[in-house]
Amino acid sequence: MQATSIIWPWDVLHWLHDNGHLCDWACNEASRLSGECAEYWRKLSSEESVQLLQLEEPGKTIPIFWHTDGVRVYKQQKCWIYSYSSALKKGPSMQCKLLLLLVREVLVWRPFTHDRIAEVIAWVQKVLQTGKYPQEDFNGAPWEEGSLQAKVAGSFFAGGWRFAFSGCKGDWEAKVYIHKLQRSYRHDNICEHCLATKKDGAFYYKDFSPNAGYLNLQFTHAQFMIMTPPELRSKWQHVPGWTKDRNLEVPWLSV
Repeated sequence: MQATSIIWPWDVLHWLHDNGHLCDWACNEASRLSGECAEYWRKLSSEESVQLLQLEEPGKTIPIFWHTDGVRVYKQQKCWIYSYSSALKKGPSMQCKLLLLLVREVLVWRPFTHDRIAEVIAWVQKVLQTGKYPQEDFNGAPWEEGSLQAKVAGSFFAGGWRFAFSGCKGDWEAKVYIHKLQRSYRHDNICEHCLATKKDGAFYYKDFSPNAGYLNLQFTHAQFMIMTPPELRSKWQHVPGWTKDRNLEVPWLSV
């Protein structure tokens, strides 16, 4: 197992705030950021994922999308890039996404590397939702006495703004790998939301009629997790607010 560098989001977000860029990064209408946050969470308030978050200050909580991209950097070399953005911001990736980490494909040990990254993101999101610097490191150990981390631990970063999980974005390949999906385009059972299958029968996936059998039942997140063996469950289950329904699909030309 080889270590990789991580750019902690609270450091980046605090820098953006201190330099007057946070609101512009988070929202297309920077002056309306607080109102946009409150409205965003209000519109999604009926969703299980939002209810799980138990937000204390919706108007001061910026919704975060996490992005996973498998990018070919050379003909024979690929990198996995994990980044995040504000759900309220639309624009080019270079203006919206902030890097968490990248790891070369040749160093990826599936599924353990992606699982470990998911556990890191779960910890990161728990910290971000408090709006305060972490009291201890990822492994639960106290910061070294006198270190910068120890000096700021427990204090607000980014002016007291909070950042809560709202979605996990990636193409189909990324979704299958990082969530260890057993129902996907690579399997006979092609959907994590319903009974659609490639096999002929009542739930045949090419039946596009309004009476198609697979339309009669949609899995809840709890049902999906029960159907999935423990060792194959996504480690994103530890991310506050994550459900399978927040694995959002990204068209090729989307941001």
